[in-house]
Amino acid sequence: WRQRFAAMAKPLGPPRRLLFVGDSLTYYNDLDQHVAAFAQAADAVDRKRLVVDRAVKGGAPLKALWKKTDARKMIANNKYDVVILQEDLPETSVKDFQKYAAMFNDHCRATDAKVVLLMTWPYERLDWIWTEGISEEHQRAAESLGCGVAPAALAWERLEKSHPEINPYSEDEEHPSLAGTYLAAAVVFATLWDRSPVGLAHAGGLDESTAATLQATAWETWQAWRAAPGREPKADDPGGAGPRADFVAAAFAGLDADGNGLLDCSECRRFAAFMCFAGDADAWSKEFLELCREVGAAASAGIPLDGFRRLVDCGTQSLSFCSDCADDDLRELIVSLQRPAPEPSTVAARLKRVVIVPGNGCTNVRRSNWYGWLAGQLEAAGVEVGIRNMPDPMTARESLWLPFIVRELAGGEKRLRETIVVGHSSGATAAMRLAETHRVGGIVLVAAYTSDLGDLNERASGYFSRPWQWEKQKENAGFIVQFASTDDPFLPLEEQRKVRDGLAPVIEYLEFDKRSHFFSAPFWELVEVLERELGVA
Repeated sequence: WRQRFAAMAKPLGPPRRLLFVGDSLTYYNDLDQHVAAFAQAADAVDRKRLVVDRAVKGGAPLKALWKKTDARKMIANNKYDVVILQEDLPETSVKDFQKYAAMFNDHCRATDAKVVLLMTWPYERLDWIWTEGISEEHQRAAESLGCGVAPAALAWERLEKSHPEINPYSEDEEHPSLAGTYLAAAVVFATLWDRSPVGLAHAGGLDESTAATLQATAWETWQAWRAAPGREPKADDPGGAGPRADFVAAAFAGLDADGNGLLDCSECRRFAAFMCFAGDADAWSKEFLELCREVGAAASAGIPLDGFRRLVDCGTQSLSFCSDCADDDLRELIVSLQRPAPEPSTVAARLKRVVIVPGNGCTNVRRSNWYGWLAGQLEAAGVEVGIRNMPDPMTARESLWLPFIVRELAGGEKRLRETIVVGHSSGATAAMRLAETHRVGGIVLVAAYTSDLGDLNERASGYFSRPWQWEKQKENAGFIVQFASTDDPFLPLEEQRKVRDGLAPVIEYLEFDKRSHFFSAPFWELVEVLERELGVA
């Protein structure tokens, strides 16, 4: 398996951090940003959940990038999941490439980051090595280091043979044209997620026909590279004997609630929710049928262990979530399945549903931040969830949002009393104002604040036009929990603590470091609070 990155690649369910290390062949036309755009177009990750950094220097081979940039410091300090190393092999020697690729690889392993070698193209200015030699040296490095390869140079070669009308080189015949960068980025996307870029709605400034050709070329190249002799799974590959096989079997057993050796629709949904599937029950039913088709299982029976192993080892072509798991993901899944049922709270017996009120600016709520992920987690546990696109999403006017929460999300005044309202940012201010005038099962406030902070859009929402009625909120809400972060870029900590002080002593206040504005999934602390209050496992 050392030669096959598909089996090692982490899925993009949880937040993913990528670092590109390279020279001008990487930063020309912003290759890294095209990779991010492909991931977003595939719905593989929310735009706020993917971190893409780069350490680049013009004309610098890995030797110079090791010695003269912040790449090592960035790797040590930022917990990247994958580091993409781009060597400009014509600019350096094979000996130095192998040496510094190994040094970078060792440095990355110390932080549990995977390495992918970005195989770039030859050029006439330095004509001592061509595509065949570059490919051989990258394969040799991958075999030695146990890392992956994104074979962009082979995609360029395939393009030049099949579509000579599309030039991947810029006018200097060395750096990439926009088409060349786009093709390389599509190869990197295919390599990291083992998913086809074909049909994705990211043209990157190219006409649709050219983009479609390059997408197909990238996927054909990646499939050919992965299937080439010498890159088949070995005996210690996932799916064979060894610790990973034990992880897969343990995860399967934890999901198989009835112990019949098959994962039915509801059992498999627990796995999908863990992997950040954000659709509702109907969407999941359709997704389950497609997964069964992919692994050759009968949906009426369920997915057996071999089918589950295929999903976690090789992934799925689904555009709704990524199923491929690294060992760390499997361990985390096993732990979450073994988590004991929470002690029910005194109000759990009468709490029946959760509604999710987003922050402003979210036009597709299920696809934004952690909202769809949370809905999936709760729905997989049998909890009724109210989540819909909000009226007036940009300004979030109180006069429109509060009636919508009561009537459309909760289903009326009576049902609101049996409902937990989870509000994030603007949604948290809406939840607080709601509790001033309505009985509500409980409110959970994420990144809450008390003033418009001098922002005209916030002022226009109407929430800050009058004093806060803290006593009314405490009287009307069955319980109150607040999540705050010390490094919120939008809300000073003292602003968040004003909410805490106003709702004391009944509020449960949870303050974290380095959680920003709570943009990202997974958000397990929130799940645990809701499970506790609902009395569900």
